[in-house]
Amino acid sequence: MTIIEQVYSVSELDAQFDDYRRDTLTLGWEERRQGHGRRRSDGGLDFAISLPSGTVLKGGDCLILGPERAIVRIQEAS
Repeated sequence: MTIIEQVYSVSELDAQFDDYRRDTLTLGWEERRQGHGRRRSDGGLDFAISLPSGTVLKGGDCLILGPERAIVRIQEAS
């Protein structure tokens, strides 16, 4: 299982990621505050996150899943 340890902004994604699959992960406030645990993207990709303490995911943040060649963009649930 892929473990994500870093969050990227869209502006950090350069041409090397152009052919990566795009997906989303819709999370509510409490879920965006949880920096550790298993996740499943809206499109069905399973992965885990292990982010630095205090990290809060924001809408538009991106997670790069290298082995899956996918970028998962965070969406804030209403």
